[in-house]
Amino acid sequence: MTARFHRSWADFGTLKTEAALAYECFHALALGGKCSIGDQLHPRGKLDKTVYERIGAVYRRIAELEEWCEGAEGVAEIAILTNADAEDGRMTESDEGATRMLMETHWQFDVIDRFGDFNRYQALIVPDRFSPDPQTLRKLQAFLQRGGKVLLSARAFVDAQGKFALADLTGFDLKGEASWDCEYLLVGKAISDGVPEMPHVVNAPSMIVEAKNAKTLATVGEPYFNRTWQHFTSHRHSPMAKATRRPAIVQSANGQIVYFAHPLFRLYAQHGYLVYRQLVVNALRMLVPERLIETDAPSFAHVTLTRQNSRNRRARWMVHLLAYAPIRRTRTIDIVEEPIVLRQVTLQVRTGKKPQQVYLAPQRTELPFEFADGVVRFIVPEVNGYQVVVMEL
Repeated sequence: MTARFHRSWADFGTLKTEAALAYECFHALALGGKCSIGDQLHPRGKLDKTVYERIGAVYRRIAELEEWCEGAEGVAEIAILTNADAEDGRMTESDEGATRMLMETHWQFDVIDRFGDFNRYQALIVPDRFSPDPQTLRKLQAFLQRGGKVLLSARAFVDAQGKFALADLTGFDLKGEASWDCEYLLVGKAISDGVPEMPHVVNAPSMIVEAKNAKTLATVGEPYFNRTWQHFTSHRHSPMAKATRRPAIVQSANGQIVYFAHPLFRLYAQHGYLVYRQLVVNALRMLVPERLIETDAPSFAHVTLTRQNSRNRRARWMVHLLAYAPIRRTRTIDIVEEPIVLRQVTLQVRTGKKPQQVYLAPQRTELPFEFADGVVRFIVPEVNGYQVVVMEL
């Protein structure tokens, strides 16, 4: 649900831009949901004509797409396993960082809690912190036995006593937390694609990894000292003093688990350093080499996949492309003033089956496509804010 107001609920005398209202409604459709626009009635009981003209303009566009949205559900290859139930029900900065990373790089994902069905996904991401319990540990072990993959970081599956609950499954153990206020990542070749060749600062201590039977993908560089009144340099933190052999990123011997010793997801939510995102993407490509969607759409575009299954019609897969860019024009408010036009967007979708046709919705314009090795390849000529592409299987 969104609202017609500019700032927040009951912000009387304001009206959200049509582009912002459309973006929020289309985003709901793109996730397999429904949309609702809220308003609050004036005490005199009279509706504002201008408000409902704007809502009507957006809903007319929604109505044109109902055929491809009714009963549709999201398709996901990855799940983010949130620790929200142990955090008073609140989503954490780590959840937000993981969500942003996957949205910006166009992976298809859900956010689930410990009661979700792990087996619906190829891989799980457990970002930075997760309180282990016996039932979840059994579920995770069964997931791995079926061939599932796991990416985790920092204190994920570390209990209140500091014990790493997955030591028997991973080939490595955790021996507490380092004492540095910042460290450096020295990235190995196997996970270095797209990462500049230099030490990369991480403004948090790592967990100390004891790699018994695991492959080291990156190591820790240590600073000269923690920046205090007694040991002081520069404006933020000490530069790197020496490389160590202490693991910063490891992969289990069977290849199913990748672990980051630093809380990169929380730090990405705080700082947005793209190297952290690239390292996560590189790890995911090691775990899930055959991803659902490959595209050259820009990072600000949303690219999501939904499907319809019905006894009365052929199965359909829909790619939703959203090209809107909220801009921070005040200290607290992101503004969407107009849609963005994208041209010649290349898409590859792993449907597994050859479509009978590929077309734009609601225009019904057919697109030429290629199919090989379970993957459909086509080009979307133009996206003016929002475009749905339908694959009839």
